[in-house]
Amino acid sequence: MPFLTKDVVTARNVNGESVTHQPGTVLSDWELEPYARQKILEGSEWYRARYEPLTDREAHGYRVKATQAEGPHIVDGAAVPPPWDDYVGLHPTEIVARMRQSDVAVAREARRYELGGMRRDIIVGFVHPAEREPFFGYDNMDLRGILEKLEILPAEQVAEAKIYEQAHQNRPAIVEFEPETAPEPAGAAA
Repeated sequence: MPFLTKDVVTARNVNGESVTHQPGTVLSDWELEPYARQKILEGSEWYRARYEPLTDREAHGYRVKATQAEGPHIVDGAAVPPPWDDYVGLHPTEIVARMRQSDVAVAREARRYELGGMRRDIIVGFVHPAEREPFFGYDNMDLRGILEKLEILPAEQVAEAKIYEQAHQNRPAIVEFEPETAPEPAGAAA
């Protein structure tokens, strides 16, 4: 649940870091330690005087305004617009998740935008699944070897292999791959 600061507050986030926020700042769950979130939700007068719980829709609106106020970042002399209208206030892991789900061009623009701003390593160092081998030796394996490997990988890594394949050789057997379902053991049916 997001929260709006109503006063200048210094809050400890889930990583134990203390950060000072100005009035009107939208804080995500990760920006407040669990104790403070609990006190706000319990209705503690002291905490409610400083923080207002927001719906996701309200938080989105505040983030859009903050992103508009931030505007483009200058990178190598060029203005780079924010990749999403609500970029400011998103947690780095939320940004990386969006980058992973977006196409390569949007992920690259998010990296460039971040380079002109906070330069957070997790975002600047992100490499889109289409831009890297999904597992060691992928580019040197034959189709059969890749399909055998996909059978044993977790779903997230299979999804990334499909993205990489679409951006490179686009072989239908890999792009449309679905793992075989293991046969049910005898007597398992209810």
